[in-house]
Amino acid sequence: MYIHTIPNRQSRPTILLREGYRENGKTRNKTLANLSALPADVVDGLKLLLKGNVLLNDFEDPEVVESLSHGHVACLLAGAEQIGLDKLIYSRKSKNRSLSLCMILGRLLFPGSKLSLSRNIHLCTLAAELDLEATTDEDDFYNCLDWLFLNQERIEKKLAAKHLENGKLILYDLSSAYLEGSHCPLGKRGYSRDGRPDKLQIVFGLICTKEGCPIAIKVFEGNTSDSTTVKNVVDSLLNQYSLSDVVIAGDRGMLCNKNIKEDFQDKPINWIGALKKAQIASLHRKKELDLASVADNDYKEIISNSFPGERIIICKNPLMASRTRTQRKSIIASVTEKLEKIVEATQRKNNRLTSKTKIAISVGKIIKGKQKWFDLDIKESSFSFKLNQEQIKNEELLDGVFAIRTSLPEDKASAENAIEYYKSLSKVEDSFRCIKTTEIKLRPIFHRLENRVRAHVFICMLAYYLEWHLRKKWKDLIFDDDSPRRESIIMPSRPSPEAKRKCFSKKNNQGITVSSFNDLIINLSCIHKVKLRLPVASKVIIEKITPLNSIQRTAVAALGIEKKFVGSN
Repeated sequence: MYIHTIPNRQSRPTILLREGYRENGKTRNKTLANLSALPADVVDGLKLLLKGNVLLNDFEDPEVVESLSHGHVACLLAGAEQIGLDKLIYSRKSKNRSLSLCMILGRLLFPGSKLSLSRNIHLCTLAAELDLEATTDEDDFYNCLDWLFLNQERIEKKLAAKHLENGKLILYDLSSAYLEGSHCPLGKRGYSRDGRPDKLQIVFGLICTKEGCPIAIKVFEGNTSDSTTVKNVVDSLLNQYSLSDVVIAGDRGMLCNKNIKEDFQDKPINWIGALKKAQIASLHRKKELDLASVADNDYKEIISNSFPGERIIICKNPLMASRTRTQRKSIIASVTEKLEKIVEATQRKNNRLTSKTKIAISVGKIIKGKQKWFDLDIKESSFSFKLNQEQIKNEELLDGVFAIRTSLPEDKASAENAIEYYKSLSKVEDSFRCIKTTEIKLRPIFHRLENRVRAHVFICMLAYYLEWHLRKKWKDLIFDDDSPRRESIIMPSRPSPEAKRKCFSKKNNQGITVSSFNDLIINLSCIHKVKLRLPVASKVIIEKITPLNSIQRTAVAALGIEKKFVGSN
């Protein structure tokens, strides 16, 4: 907006408030108000105000027409544009692209139902920034979910082309999420990683780069076993993403003997997994592995006839060993104390445990899942027990021991590289934490149609894709540690000195307060876009952005969008 003065030879000049815009590639102007009747000092003040140089309280009692939360919306939209998320969804501006972006940003701004989203977008500038109509409701978002499901493969293919390369490491892991309701065809009862066996659930697998950047997400029925999902991922890498000579890292429950033989045989893909405890114990019994020869905080590579064509790398973590032994001793001590009470009860004169069945029921409630550490002697009117020292001793040999298995030849990855690749799976666990609980809150899932559940999960993955990139840009403002230290390849990583300093002082090197990602978004939401009507010119609406604090200015500068907030201070 600007003020245009038109001189008149024989009378006062005409003073107009105008706005410029472009139409069909040409510059146009439209008149918003005629200010000719206003005093000259008021007109001069308006000119300064439009340039952002006059404080609002220089005018008497301006009327607030509208005040909408704006800072978090502007920053997230700028971040999405900078990483090309809008173009990944659709190359041209469209209603479905705007609705998709709205749902993605909505998971970071106010995660909730689609009904809740349709109401919240009008309480901030999100709807206006995406040119969504005032009548946008939950049905629009449901229809967009249907569109997004049909376009998921195309979008994931673009992500893979952007981030994945031949010969690189790819991380893959599974998690589950419970459903609300019982009508979704994907909902089945299975192993619940959420601790909700009472609920139907879905299983979903996340494909990430070595750095933890999400690329694709696959949704399966809730009773799908980990290993059966690998074939789907291998086929996607080879056929959908046209990759070869890549390396898949998966956990011990996923890459088992069966799917290693079936899913990877004669295919240009290598893999890295781990042996289960029982498999390591079997190697020890067969004398293919001498556990005593593996030193603490060290590793040893062996060749085993039980795993032909594979490299087995045995590692020993003394910290893990100490924790496991302490936990075992605590459990054994607790169970022993409870079992001794049953022994005492069977020796009393008024003993109520008068049958073998009653004694077995009482013992079973205490010892469930811990029988391997005890030898029990249950009789009709007596009970005794002792520790199975041999079993405990055999388990102690395996304390802190883990074994990496891989098809990678040594010229492509050393033993240390293989261990590092496998440990990179912790980054997928971080992704699950953000997607399911801390920021994006994938749960609760209320959708009952299969395609909409899949699209909802995909939306959450894209929201984490945006968050992952924003965390890199805002690393000085949040508690994330992007350079953790590791004393050795076996031991877990430790916080860097900078991360420790931030954690202790709660400030960065510039003295600015650091926070969680969520709290930073809340801080940015305090930047409002305000529309004001001036009493001296009732038809004139002025837009102002509230002043930025030091944290907000730093966050905006990290994204390079300071110009969008010019005149806010």
